[in-house]
Amino acid sequence: MNRIEARLSSAVFPSPILFEDKVICFLKKFLTGQFNIESKLISFSNENFKIREFSGNVWVLRIPNNISHCLCHQQQERAVLDWASQERFSILEVRGYDEQEGYLLTRFLTGKSCSAIDFQNPLNLREAIEILHRLHTSKTAPIESVFDPLERYVVTSQEAMQEGISFAPEIHKISYQLKNFLLQIPRDRFQQVLCHNDPSPENFFRQDGYLYLHDWELARCNDPMWDLAHFSVIGQVNLEKILCFYSTSDLFAKEKILFFQAFIFFNTLVWAAFESEKPRSSFPKESVVMLYQTFLEKINALIKSTPFETALKKLLKEQII
Repeated sequence: MNRIEARLSSAVFPSPILFEDKVICFLKKFLTGQFNIESKLISFSNENFKIREFSGNVWVLRIPNNISHCLCHQQQERAVLDWASQERFSILEVRGYDEQEGYLLTRFLTGKSCSAIDFQNPLNLREAIEILHRLHTSKTAPIESVFDPLERYVVTSQEAMQEGISFAPEIHKISYQLKNFLLQIPRDRFQQVLCHNDPSPENFFRQDGYLYLHDWELARCNDPMWDLAHFSVIGQVNLEKILCFYSTSDLFAKEKILFFQAFIFFNTLVWAAFESEKPRSSFPKESVVMLYQTFLEKINALIKSTPFETALKKLLKEQII
């Protein structure tokens, strides 16, 4: 149990002004009366805690780690969250937000997070892809910043160096390959529309019979095929099935999904590389090492595959008529 968790679990108020008390002060600013920190919730990147007020209201507190904090654009996240709720992409009720620290307090939802298994059902898959299509064609979102496909690698590398962790040469080699591919492809191949950029199956949430999309930290302008590539990789869904439900006039849709899949594999590889070397990780070392090896094999196989090479050549050479 780390210092923050220890202080929050004891929940002694008031308490000395320490780092932990920034969190407590944040909670006391937005909650009325007394409350308890009930439990820590499972998360791959942030620390999330279930907060219960004595009045009965239940909330979720998000405390980002250093990497998540750097990847999230705090200046725009609150506006995007409010917009997503207004447009019924999300039903998160934001009670409090600290732009500087990245703390987020939202109402605890009683529905159910999805998993890859849920989207083996064609009806569920269609619903999820239609949500992404509606997002990509929206014209009202308060966002202009552009998503960087390699930002996670850069930020994680910096954090690793600060902790005295060195990535294997294969990580840097793949990052160079992907960056080189990106620089060669004409800019007009890619669209710039609002994308979620992290539409994992677990970020879809079903409540009262409706499907919603949560966790908007990485929302930026990007090519919509990134979202489809991300969903296909993490959800283990064939891209052909996805494109059956996604209406697009993009002549390079399939090629871009294949291309972006390499980046999704790589981002997972970078995450696993860092977690496997951290002295204190929330995940079993054996599982993370296995995940690293799995995604290293996946990305190497993809980049060397004929479909990927064909897609890359088409993105590099073929002109739009």
